[in-house]
Amino acid sequence: MLRLIAFALITTPISGYAQYALDEVCNNLAEIESWSNSEVKEFAQSSDEYIAALFSAIGGEDVDATEVFPDDWSEHAFRVQVASCYISGKGTERDIDKAMVLLEKPVAAGSPSATHILASLRLFNTDDVSLQKQGFETLEQEYESGSAFSAGKLGWAYQKGLGVEPDRDKALELYEYAAQSGMTYWQYLLAHAYEKGYLGLEPDPVRAADWVAYRPKIHVALYECWVASYYADGTFPANDDLQAVYQKTCDETDLGEWWAHFQSE
Repeated sequence: MLRLIAFALITTPISGYAQYALDEVCNNLAEIESWSNSEVKEFAQSSDEYIAALFSAIGGEDVDATEVFPDDWSEHAFRVQVASCYISGKGTERDIDKAMVLLEKPVAAGSPSATHILASLRLFNTDDVSLQKQGFETLEQEYESGSAFSAGKLGWAYQKGLGVEPDRDKALELYEYAAQSGMTYWQYLLAHAYEKGYLGLEPDPVRAADWVAYRPKIHVALYECWVASYYADGTFPANDDLQAVYQKTCDETDLGEWWAHFQSE
């Protein structure tokens, strides 16, 4: 099976590589977890060879993939994929504690993606106050380094009082920074907050419409789909009737089926 996955990586177009690789890992998780460290390294080496060949084909023989990616990046990325299976519950039972343990090695090796995921899990998926503070501090460092993605998550932490004292004004400040930087999730969150007068804001249909139409956007998703999820996850006060209205509109669009799959991941 190791060779089959390695072959799949080599023959999969780059646009579908990430999702296909994750699906393959989760679908074969039971066997993968029996691999020895040497087999994991063999898999990672196959990925390295694929990326090196890809860079060479795109940029010419003078392009060196080892200058773009850090040492052992494929091995750490692979371990993040395994952790992602436990986070999503795909191919196995959802297990946040196990995912956090799996992420520790790539975090120690300096993997930015593993560091961000582990911080987010500590902040939002545990009840341990000390872990929440660790997660908050890590995301705060990322934000101070320019991460708009982390800014939005910090806003949520301030809104809910996770890892920090609640501060709605600070939450809104961070939401605006993330939204202005192209984060679709936070653009639509602000749009609905202005539409309904949530988060201490006065209803303002003009500003709501501006945030719905705001560019750039990093996600292909509809406003109605995101709003339904805001009600479902408790971002805004529970309202079954409004959630049903927005969800129905989402389901009736061309993206409805894709969104349902995305939400189940």
